[in-house]
Amino acid sequence: MKVLVGFFPCQIREYNFKEEEYTAWSRRLEAQGVHPQWLRRTSKIKHLTYYHLDPSLIILADEQLLCLIDKKKVVSTVSEQRVNFSAARLTI
Repeated sequence: MKVLVGFFPCQIREYNFKEEEYTAWSRRLEAQGVHPQWLRRTSKIKHLTYYHLDPSLIILADEQLLCLIDKKKVVSTVSEQRVNFSAARLTI
């Protein structure tokens, strides 16, 4: 069983209760960090869940944004300036 936790400033962690540790995706996300534009977001996370047809996809909704996070994709780095918050699909 896995659980998603979202907290300010727009951080996400995934914990695996069976293995009693953060998932590889969560550890990779924490180690690499996220794009600074993502960290500047000030909206509260309202909804965070797995997409029921594909658990590698996470649906995140805050006060201004609805996005689909694909855990299979590479995390955007600071040098990448392609973040578009108006897009429906966003890799963090």
